[in-house]
Amino acid sequence: GLLISPSIFFCSISTNLPARDKSDAVKARQEREAREQKSEFLAIMAHEIRTPLHQVTGFIDLLDQTQLNTEQRSYIKLLKSSAQGLMTVISDVLDYSKLEAGKMKLEKIPYEPFSVVEGSMEVVRTSCEEKGIRLDLGWDKAIPFKLLGDPNRLRQVLLNLLSNSVKFTQKGGDIHVQVTTIEEEEFSTQQQPQQQPELPSKESSSFSSKPRPMVKFVVRDTGVGIAEEHLSMIFNNYYQGNVSVARTHGGTGLGLSICKLLVMKMGGTIGVSSQLHKGSSFWVCLPADVPQEGPENGADGTVQDEDPAEQVQLNILVAEDNNVNQKLVKRMLEGMGHRATIVANGVEAIERVESTKGRGVDLVLMDIQMPVMDGLEATRRLRTMGYVSLPIFGLTASVARSDYRELGFDDWLPKPIPRKDLNLKLRQLKKQNGHLPSVIERQ
Repeated sequence: GLLISPSIFFCSISTNLPARDKSDAVKARQEREAREQKSEFLAIMAHEIRTPLHQVTGFIDLLDQTQLNTEQRSYIKLLKSSAQGLMTVISDVLDYSKLEAGKMKLEKIPYEPFSVVEGSMEVVRTSCEEKGIRLDLGWDKAIPFKLLGDPNRLRQVLLNLLSNSVKFTQKGGDIHVQVTTIEEEEFSTQQQPQQQPELPSKESSSFSSKPRPMVKFVVRDTGVGIAEEHLSMIFNNYYQGNVSVARTHGGTGLGLSICKLLVMKMGGTIGVSSQLHKGSSFWVCLPADVPQEGPENGADGTVQDEDPAEQVQLNILVAEDNNVNQKLVKRMLEGMGHRATIVANGVEAIERVESTKGRGVDLVLMDIQMPVMDGLEATRRLRTMGYVSLPIFGLTASVARSDYRELGFDDWLPKPIPRKDLNLKLRQLKKQNGHLPSVIERQ
């Protein structure tokens, strides 16, 4: 019989592709490369913008802890609000670019949905109180105590929906969050009766035999509402339903499109129903995957606060190349009662750990981007050298990293380091390891 080489066969196919197919393939490749280049450019620009902005917000926080009169404290509050607004714009642009380029990685870890929802509501509670808006929660007791998914991205979606509701709801209005269990395809937006939330019990950790259990998160408000002709476009990029309202409240018009992309990437669905001048109801449906039995605390860091007397002084090694950030982190850690040693790059961090064989370091805060040797390479080398159990937190001025474990980090922190977040992560680390500080030895 006739033998045909596979390489010749495939070569023949590729060389005889119609000109239109070749053109489409080239166009698709060029568009993909353009998206990737745009994503990389925006990531660099975002880092350059975030670094000085984080320094500003960090020193504002330090200033807020000093003795200030009422007028000065009001200025601090305005500064914080403006800085946070700018940070939100930067994050939206960078998030959308990463999602568009397919570079956004999601986690699939155990988390407590009640804690994520409650924590998201707490973020906007002060704003609600200032506007006289009533904020409440209805919770379906059939929801499992823990689910599998990405708690940080779920929190991001919920915060966006809640922030929009606060923004577009007038004084004296209402915002109601309802979380229920449904089956796949059952994406009803019917009004749910309001009820006081009940803390989910650990016994409610499984569903009945439904084909496809899902959890539905609804954020309903009595705000300005959305005109019917705008509903079909509300999740489009850069779209804002009402120009005059957009000018009043600001925003990039990217928030809801980011929510849509994140929800789709998590295997869910997002939608909205609204009446102009009466309010809106946004809903998100996500798969309700239940994890295997694990530790008592959620993987998203849900742990109980501990008595301040139980806190211990840590020897923390900080690898950070920016002089202003060095001063900021050192002052913050010392103000929290810890000892901070500062090095300027990954090589110095490795040398410091090696000089004490790890015994003089309880935790490493490792900046991702540094000269000489960056934090990624330094962390990889430390793990390779045997410091497997040395806690290393990545520091990044970029958006939340969901791949930090793959990169060798135990956790990550944004810059500047929020005091509350650091305390929370240290308590989580202590609970996981059973002790802190610890004598870290080579494994």
